[in-house]
Amino acid sequence: RGSTSSQVLVIVDGVRMNDARQGYCDMTWLNLESVERIEVLKGGASSLYGADAVGGVIVVTTKHGGDRKAVVTAENKLYPAAVGSDASYLVSGQSLGVDVRTRIGSASVNAAASFDRAGDSFPSVDSDGSVGVVGNSGYLGGKASLGAQSPLAGGILTASVAGSYADL
Repeated sequence: RGSTSSQVLVIVDGVRMNDARQGYCDMTWLNLESVERIEVLKGGASSLYGADAVGGVIVVTTKHGGDRKAVVTAENKLYPAAVGSDASYLVSGQSLGVDVRTRIGSASVNAAASFDRAGDSFPSVDSDGSVGVVGNSGYLGGKASLGAQSPLAGGILTASVAGSYADL
């Protein structure tokens, strides 16, 4: 809609996540296993959220513990990689995710983690136009998050931490 990434405000569990110096929010650290809901407010919302929301607002709500629940997901993906007129190459990727929610006393706790890898050979076009194969390409990465929510002094205390790792 004509705005830059620094003009879109990102809020995760009520906390503004935009970098104070750059203005934008790098959301690569966000573990999708821990996300309950994402709301996108299009257009100018600066009258409600301030000058850094001229292009809109992205509101992310993470999961919080409730009923005890554990979910494990596993995926195997194949991506076609067409090179020139040859579309016979496939690049595979695997993903494993875990999401655990529980209650500890009056506090609710959520822990989530995901592990991703991609490998196999990857096609490439040499300078003379012939198709070659790169045999050592790959990706290995993971994300994890831990969140807690508890009643405190007539309000609700929310705390969360997240991290990610990637090796190309």
